[in-house]
Amino acid sequence: MASLLQESQIPNLPGSSQLSHSNVSLLKCRIAELEEEVVALKGTPQIKHQESFRQMGRALPRIMSPFDSVRSVVDEKVRHQQIEEDSSSEDEDSVLHTLEQERLFRGYKAMVESLGPHIERILLGNETTAGEFNDICTSLSNGASTARTVNTHCLLVKVPEWINRSIKLTDMQEELLDTQSCIGRGFDHYITGAFLCPIEYDWSDPDVRAAIRNGDPWYPVTAGSWPRFLFPDPEKDHTDSDEGFVQAPILQTAWKCLLTSPRSADEIDLNMPTARVKRQKTNPPHCVANNIGLKLEADGERIIARDMPGGPMHAEPIDEDGNYETETLTRFHKKLRNVGGSWNLFSRLGLMDMRDRVSTNPMDKIAALGMCTMESRMIPAYNESESLKDARTIPAYNESESLENAWTALVNSTYPFMHASFFLMYPRAGLGCKKWRPTWNQFMTEPLPVEDRPRSTSGYVGHDDKADEDWFKGLCIEKGHARGLDVELAEEGDRCGELVVEDVDGMWHTFAVHATHQIPITEDTYTLLGQHAVLDDDGIRQQFWAVGQRLPSRRFEKVSVVMMDDQEDIERLKGLGITARSRNILV
Repeated sequence: MASLLQESQIPNLPGSSQLSHSNVSLLKCRIAELEEEVVALKGTPQIKHQESFRQMGRALPRIMSPFDSVRSVVDEKVRHQQIEEDSSSEDEDSVLHTLEQERLFRGYKAMVESLGPHIERILLGNETTAGEFNDICTSLSNGASTARTVNTHCLLVKVPEWINRSIKLTDMQEELLDTQSCIGRGFDHYITGAFLCPIEYDWSDPDVRAAIRNGDPWYPVTAGSWPRFLFPDPEKDHTDSDEGFVQAPILQTAWKCLLTSPRSADEIDLNMPTARVKRQKTNPPHCVANNIGLKLEADGERIIARDMPGGPMHAEPIDEDGNYETETLTRFHKKLRNVGGSWNLFSRLGLMDMRDRVSTNPMDKIAALGMCTMESRMIPAYNESESLKDARTIPAYNESESLENAWTALVNSTYPFMHASFFLMYPRAGLGCKKWRPTWNQFMTEPLPVEDRPRSTSGYVGHDDKADEDWFKGLCIEKGHARGLDVELAEEGDRCGELVVEDVDGMWHTFAVHATHQIPITEDTYTLLGQHAVLDDDGIRQQFWAVGQRLPSRRFEKVSVVMMDDQEDIERLKGLGITARSRNILV
């Protein structure tokens, strides 16, 4: 912008023919003001230097969940906008959000409220390119990571200060900790040793202290030991490791320092015992028997399994390929990685390996899938005004019911976002009363979509209980000619074809599409229903379309599915303006 100022536009400054340092500064300020005015007149947000975004990102770990990325909360905001645009007044109440989605949306609102509304204009503005968007998200995330690193580093000094504050002078047996040096700590120092001593040993006993310091095999200290700093009263004899677990004031102080601010951590009184939550023996915790063929007696002994140090959750791979010490551990961690955060119904149901499981009653497999699709973090928040019929529940188990009826009840009980996986990813039309989804027999016998597809879809399939109809709300191309997909390959692999569409001006456009399955699609003109492009695990945008025939009364009969992953084609199709959003009844 400074280059646009001509010499004639530079004001004549008094005193000297040459500009003084102060006059140069004034001129630079004026140039900056003119730049801001031009940006305001154009209505385009000014992209600040990446360092400023990095500084802004330092506040994010304290105003939103520290484990949520900037991109994930922005994507959730976009998803909310799409639902608000698509949902009419009569079906707004039918749209449910999971706890995870609500948390992400709250994080986005907290970010905008803290950083200012201009950050929303920059992130979601039409003038911001994809490259600029990625740079801004990266800078904000780097700033958040830097803040966590700095806050964690400050604990090296803060923790000794807190320990010194928590020790009563009458109990002192050694000098206070030196906050600037780590020499002489651990079990060598009485104070730190009292915090690190396992709960089964009495640190106040001189013989016990000497045995621990000398590595006596009768007093081992292992990764499976519970150190006393995890409990409110380190001097207490803890016979029940659950009483007061991780309720120590020093732990609360450290968490507050990391998650809020170091100043707020100083507000905790380290000498004030925390509230202790004791297990109610008269109300034992509930436990659920898994479908492993074992009988659970009502009066039998219950064993509650929880992760311990050295347990499967803490196992480390033994090579770069992700293998563990045993085949069971390797399979467990592979499934754990794949199923986390997935809204792709096939990622969840396929991982259950139901086809290989043996059951005396086939109905048990459907019941087990119900537990998979309705895990706790997917249950919506409690709403006392919500009617029982609107609440998401697992269908009742009825071993005399037909498999297809039980399968239909299970599908209807899952969330609309999960239904879209069946509609947009399952390659074949259903052979039962519903063409848009597979039957139970198809699900158990036919190939399922590969698991490396996107973990979620942006569209959703709703169900009208009164009319007993299923409907899809998303993008719609009324007429598109598909060709090149009517030949089945000899070997499995993606088949490449073309989609030809006509724009509003009568011009024809060709786009590359893929069929990631072996179902032939006859060359013909179809109606296509789809979704906005979503990112897969490799960061590649993919757009899924259901191909089918248009029926009267806005009804749609599915034939198969195709996918677009060419980034230029996705943007070009979007720019034509023919992908109108509409509501269609699925048959």
